[in-house]
Amino acid sequence: MMLLFTERGRCYTWQEATAWLKRAGFSRFRQTRVDGKIGILEATLGSTGRRKPASRPR
Repeated sequence: MMLLFTERGRCYTWQEATAWLKRAGFSRFRQTRVDGKIGILEATLGSTGRRKPASRPR
């Protein structure tokens, strides 16, 4: 991850970005490489990743 347009912008590791997002309440992380050094880090807010079973009509 890279912070742009800041006085001290720099590149950050996946681990650093993931740690920030965890502290902010995000979970279910997925890293996807796009090309060489370019990638995407996806995270879900407020979810543990566990789905509730669907209720069945009686």
